[in-house]
Amino acid sequence: MSKRKKRKQKKTLRRKHKGSRLVTQKQHLQQGADNHILNDWAQQLREEGRLEDAELVINPPGHDKLSDNLLELLGDYTEVAETVGEMRKLIFLASVAWNATLIPEQAREDFLESLLKDPTDDLNEFIDYLMARKLSLYPGIKRFILEYKVVDRGGGFYVSVVSTLTKYEASRQ
Repeated sequence: MSKRKKRKQKKTLRRKHKGSRLVTQKQHLQQGADNHILNDWAQQLREEGRLEDAELVINPPGHDKLSDNLLELLGDYTEVAETVGEMRKLIFLASVAWNATLIPEQAREDFLESLLKDPTDDLNEFIDYLMARKLSLYPGIKRFILEYKVVDRGGGFYVSVVSTLTKYEASRQ
């Protein structure tokens, strides 16, 4: 396939997210050209010993991509991220809110306080908003977000997420 045809194919598979710099791509494109980002990251995690004996599954079939879920959770807030640093902060807050919804309510406040030092009222309201949105949009997804990565691709951001996969979910593959 010619370079021009590949570029045209990629262009048709992309959609801009309401004018933001965020670009999401269909999964089959990510499994090809973009999987190297996930594979390189997985190798780095293995080399650092952070995976221990855990099995790493990239884009498990039949499961939502949590990167897409986080971006949907943030909605229009992604439009304010102009730099990779700003997008990382948004993804961090979305991850904190996501994981907080999976923790028993009595331990949730301690969890949030351990991650958000001296939060403002506005930040607390934003976290509460994201938690309510997660529970509304994805009540059945119980996967914890362990780590995330945001890459500036020069025309948008690429977001990757490492999450848990329960034994039950893994058996459904």
